[in-house]
Amino acid sequence: MNNQLFQQARAAYAQKDFQGALEAYQQCLQDEASPLAPGEMGQLYHQMGNCLVKLKQPNEAIQAYGQAVADEAYDARGGVHYNLGMAYAALHDYEDAVANFEAAASDAKYDSAYKAYTGMGNALLKMGKTAEAGVAFRNAALDEANPDPTKALLNLGVCFMALNRAADAVSSYESALQFDMQPEMRNRLYANLGQAYVATGQMQKAVNAFEESIADKTYFLSDSASVDYQRAVAAVAQGTSEITQVMAPVSVPGGAAPSDSADLSGIDVAADGSAMYAEQDPYAAQQADPYYYGDPYA
Repeated sequence: MNNQLFQQARAAYAQKDFQGALEAYQQCLQDEASPLAPGEMGQLYHQMGNCLVKLKQPNEAIQAYGQAVADEAYDARGGVHYNLGMAYAALHDYEDAVANFEAAASDAKYDSAYKAYTGMGNALLKMGKTAEAGVAFRNAALDEANPDPTKALLNLGVCFMALNRAADAVSSYESALQFDMQPEMRNRLYANLGQAYVATGQMQKAVNAFEESIADKTYFLSDSASVDYQRAVAAVAQGTSEITQVMAPVSVPGGAAPSDSADLSGIDVAADGSAMYAEQDPYAAQQADPYYYGDPYA
């Protein structure tokens, strides 16, 4: 490979000149004077795919990534499959997204399986497969390489609520509180926890959780959470802070019937979002989250 061109491409990418980087990578690929070593074709197509993602061209990125994974000598195909999953998700092709996230997670050389599991969970929720999504979020939360398991934990709690397993959701949200997180995320977590407490009849705890979520006056409860808050306040005022009969939450996003093939029993970790789960946005979140479209050579 023409190393000079390759370094020029990397420099252009680092300077956010993605079109220039793309053209330089293409020149590397086409330079007959500098034959490619095993694995370098996959490497170049991987980088070209990353450039195309940055240029908001997911269809073209998918084609480039497809060429990268076809190079069996390339040893970073797990990361490419993750990127493919994100690109397909951007096109709302969730079945292909899940297939690629699964391929990434099963690649022993891919050291960020939690990213693939998180993407998988989000895609499965879009498909209405709540139980399977819960399994994916659980795997993301339990991955020791995950530097911030709170999103996966919060999302898992949302799945439990959708599966009418409020007690498990409580355990999940409470587990998530053990981790450091941004104030906005913590507020959303407490709002979710308040609704889970209401669903399990723990009204005083619900009131405390809701009040914690709005204490800094930067967070506003959703309509359903506001209704649950008032229910909890009324119950406490009437001296019934503990209700033995479990109450159904006012509303649960993404509700779906449990899947017989995906048993979530025994899950003891947590989930994400207030009345919503925390979704990976393959474009809007790129700047905030360095793990989107990982570039192993940058």
